[in-house]
Amino acid sequence: MTYHARLAPVTGEHRRESVMSDIWTTVVGNIATGINRRRTAEGIELASFRVASNERRLDRANGTWTTTGTTYVSVTVWRGLAQNVGASFVKGDPVIVYGRLSTRDYEDKGGNQRTDVSIDAHAVGPDLSWCTAALARTSPRKTPVPSDHEEVVDDERSHGDGTAEIDVPNPAEPAAGEGNGHLVGVLPGGRA
Repeated sequence: MTYHARLAPVTGEHRRESVMSDIWTTVVGNIATGINRRRTAEGIELASFRVASNERRLDRANGTWTTTGTTYVSVTVWRGLAQNVGASFVKGDPVIVYGRLSTRDYEDKGGNQRTDVSIDAHAVGPDLSWCTAALARTSPRKTPVPSDHEEVVDDERSHGDGTAEIDVPNPAEPAAGEGNGHLVGVLPGGRA
């Protein structure tokens, strides 16, 4: 069964809004291409790459795992996530991508009909089933502003205007050589 979603292009603050017809999904796989970083005409940073997701099955007859198919997904990340992905990952790294799914039908150079599956990613992280990762925060956290679907907690520190003071830990700066505020390393084989 094939599912298709057609999404209108979104810009600015509308990018975070969700519509009922949106399909949000998670893809687990390996980065199959280099990460292409660039800026829009408006100066917004973005990065794009492809993820290869393999279906693996256990062949019970001989006790071995086999790869039965590979699905390629185009991924686009924006703004700070684009900076962090570009500084953290390289081709071959195992990743988990979460975002809004869409498809685009097109005709290739040979005249064949093709479909491109893409994700406008909301989150990208290492797949810790296949690697380890050392993390470093990009900057000290500021008091978060709740989104439309988050509830504002009213406590004794509330200002009565929808804001509140909350304690957020300020992470220590990494020691020299320990990172630049991005994912410090993704190493195969479970070793850091």
